[in-house]
Amino acid sequence: MANAHPTHLLVPLLRAFIWYDEGLQAYLRAKGWNKVTRSQSMVMAAVAMGCVKPSDIARLLGVSRQAIHLTIGQMIEMDLLELVTDPNDRRAKTVTISKGG
Repeated sequence: MANAHPTHLLVPLLRAFIWYDEGLQAYLRAKGWNKVTRSQSMVMAAVAMGCVKPSDIARLLGVSRQAIHLTIGQMIEMDLLELVTDPNDRRAKTVTISKGG
């Protein structure tokens, strides 16, 4: 009989992410925010972990830079994130969690 409890690392990692996402959703609801998408949750997690360049966030999450810029734009409109000039490279922008976020 097949093992009812998979031992693959992906299973507990996915459970942990779902736990994180549900906690984030509950926190945002308690603060009066609308629900964020899973993509937005993943961007928030990446930024919270210190991944702040949009291209690095896209690479980390395995999506296109265009998709990340769209998601970041939505989150800026929601006052969750801000784009600021990178102090080390004035041509680049970094993502930060806004005061509202």
